[in-house]
Amino acid sequence: LAVQAGEVAPALSTGWKSVDELLSGGLRAGQFIVVAGRPAMGKSSFGTCLAANVARNGGNVLYYPFEESHEDVLHRWLSSDGKIPMGWLKDPGDTARNNKLFATAATAREWLGRIQVPAKVRAMTSGEVAASARRAHAEAPVSMLVVDYLQRVKATNGRDSRQLQIKHDCEVLHDIGIELGIPVVALAQFGRSAEQGTDKRPSLADLRESGDIENEAGLVLGLYRDEYYHPDTLDKGVVELLCLKQRFGPSETVRLAWHGSTVTFAELEGEQWTRSNR
Repeated sequence: LAVQAGEVAPALSTGWKSVDELLSGGLRAGQFIVVAGRPAMGKSSFGTCLAANVARNGGNVLYYPFEESHEDVLHRWLSSDGKIPMGWLKDPGDTARNNKLFATAATAREWLGRIQVPAKVRAMTSGEVAASARRAHAEAPVSMLVVDYLQRVKATNGRDSRQLQIKHDCEVLHDIGIELGIPVVALAQFGRSAEQGTDKRPSLADLRESGDIENEAGLVLGLYRDEYYHPDTLDKGVVELLCLKQRFGPSETVRLAWHGSTVTFAELEGEQWTRSNR
């Protein structure tokens, strides 16, 4: 009723029905969301796919890639949108490939225009990210902000400990989301502890500087691909999205299809998505 009356902003769809159902409709205004994974689990690809899904649905997205170049991020979007292997983008090679790339770029132009990737991201502190978001929001309402990734944000004060810096960054990013009334998604990296033991699935305790990140985030999602650790697994091409913390919902698991060559996440075809309590 509050949503219908305009008193509360409706949830922002992630573009994946299974994930929206887990999150009771999607991402919430003012919500600070952390999506974490070990290297090679696909966290950057998840961030670019999420941004693309929101932009395709008409939302304006701010994307801050602290680890990759603008060209690399654009390649991810073109690869995913056109189902084009990433290798083609590095070396198109022939006329047919070039034509495919040009056609994809033409059709993606409209929604790509709704994603802003600010210049000189790698030199930005969390406070500068917040200021940049305010300026962008004043020009055209922003739907979501994505930071890739949290531990690579430039330190505000080089004398502070890493723990204090992460705490400060989480607070600043959470605050700007509340101020602008948008969800803020921060990608993050799990520590090596996540790979110890037989079961490699991560837990909240595996987040680097986990205490401060966990306290600030209303939602923490972990990415896990079993085939990375067990090549003979039956779950090839599957990524588990582990809901490690959800302030107002269940902590369960969603399974999505993972297409590594085109860095794409999608619903699993011909299979009801799996929810399991954690």
